[in-house]
Amino acid sequence: MRCIFFVVIGVSIFAGHLSVGQGQLKIDAQFRLRSESRNGYITLPEEKDTPVFITSQRTRLNLFYSHDERFNGYISAQDVRIWGQVNQLDESADLNIYQAWSSFRPTQGLHFKVGRQELEYDNLKLMANANWRQQGWSHDAMFARRKSKDSTLTADVATAISEDNQAISRDRFEARNYKNLYLFWLNKKLKEAEVSFIFVNRGLQKPGTAVCHMQTLGAFGCKDLGNITPVCSYYHQLGKNTLDQDVNTYMVSFETSYSYRKKIEVRAGFDILSGTRSGDLGDPGAGETNTYIPLYARRHRYFGKQDMFYFGGFDVPPGLKDIYLKIYDKVHKKWTLGMEAHSFSTHRSLMGNNWEGMDKNLGVELDTLFQYKYSDFFNISSGYMQYFATGIMVALKQRGSKNELANFFYLAFDFRPELLNWNLWYSGQIQPSQG
Repeated sequence: MRCIFFVVIGVSIFAGHLSVGQGQLKIDAQFRLRSESRNGYITLPEEKDTPVFITSQRTRLNLFYSHDERFNGYISAQDVRIWGQVNQLDESADLNIYQAWSSFRPTQGLHFKVGRQELEYDNLKLMANANWRQQGWSHDAMFARRKSKDSTLTADVATAISEDNQAISRDRFEARNYKNLYLFWLNKKLKEAEVSFIFVNRGLQKPGTAVCHMQTLGAFGCKDLGNITPVCSYYHQLGKNTLDQDVNTYMVSFETSYSYRKKIEVRAGFDILSGTRSGDLGDPGAGETNTYIPLYARRHRYFGKQDMFYFGGFDVPPGLKDIYLKIYDKVHKKWTLGMEAHSFSTHRSLMGNNWEGMDKNLGVELDTLFQYKYSDFFNISSGYMQYFATGIMVALKQRGSKNELANFFYLAFDFRPELLNWNLWYSGQIQPSQG
């Protein structure tokens, strides 16, 4: 943490010598603690399994500096660990950087950002920061945004080219990250609606130095009808995977939300993620894969809170259909209760090449959620989840029993204090912010 301390001092000294313009220096932190009882989290339990209780902690220290609203810089140092994971006398350093970027706005409609940063778009079903995961998701990227004068049309471009050492020629990329990423996003805001188009090219390095590229193209739209808001999206993937198979996959989503007096919110919808027929599953010789990969989506938010699908390296080869109903009730200005029900099935059958008419039912998940917002900087949340599995689900997971109780419980505390907020004035003096 000493390095962060010296950064703060350095920025303060530099800001104190500014003779032109004004800016802001802000420092805040996050302490997020989450305890979990796992007896059916990510996978199904077996009779011999004993439930496990773990506590994970995210600690972040964030520094934001702005000068004339044109030059901005942000550093987020992060430590993530499971309680008991690190020896109490361990001397190795494990602090890392979650975000570290600088940005420049030469004009009102033009914005450049360089460094480690989050990339989030639309309904978060393709690009998101994966906030449930304590470590989060960020990208080492160059980013540019162009907005129209009326701010109704926005175009983003981002690119990331990765290497895992100080190489002098291309060699084997050993990191688990992508080798390169190229993104384009176009968004148009209408009077009571919003539409957007996105293109993502992700390159993964195969054994050796060759890179395969997969393209994801998609469209998103939503319409505000007062108390009702329909949202839809479609994503299609093409290109090659690391097995040198042709990729031809898709995901289609639709959701309608209804708000009653800003107190009760009801969401109903479905997600369909294409899959590969069982005769081709795990066959490297198959010329094409139809299994959709949701890239950097908020998987915990959308595919059930027990994270049975698209978590832990499990990409659901036969695909997934998720029909859901979610109800949230703000019973008090500080208390919110939620209920979510998911009916899961495979897109393709697990048995035989002729999947038409075969049983695809994976079971039902019921989630109960609770949140208490004590203040703007502290809240408590918890949830209890229950999964009712079928024999098909056991066959898909290749583990567990449909007769075993599969449940998951968590309790989380999120504390986000603001430690410092200084305005930097023309005279070069630093004064505490009144905001």
